[in-house]
Amino acid sequence: STGPSGPTAKGNSIATASQVTFDRGTPRLTPKAKSALDQALVALLNNPRLKIVITVRPERAGDKDAELAQKRADNVKWYLMEQGVAQGSMSTAPHPSPNRMQVVRSV
Repeated sequence: STGPSGPTAKGNSIATASQVTFDRGTPRLTPKAKSALDQALVALLNNPRLKIVITVRPERAGDKDAELAQKRADNVKWYLMEQGVAQGSMSTAPHPSPNRMQVVRSV
C-alpha cells in the first residue's frame, strides 16, 4: 500500500530498474537515474523512519559483474545521502541473479 507521500508498507518498490539506469560497464548514474531517484526522495524525506535496502543485480553472472552491481548500489546510496537521506536509513545488499534489478525497496 502507499501513503499520502508514497510507498510506506514493507516490500514496496520506490524505484525500479526501468527507471534507474547506469552508464554501460560503469557504476555512474545516468541523468535518468538521478531523476527517478529524485522522485523517490519525496517518500524517503517525508518518512524519516522508513528503512530501505538498495539492491542492484548484475548485468551478467560473474564476480566482476557482481562487484560492479555493488558499486552501483553504493553510488545510489551516496546520491541519496547527498540529497539529505540519513545514512542509517539505508543499506545495500548484493543480488546474484543477473538481468533484473530492484534498486530501492522499503523494509
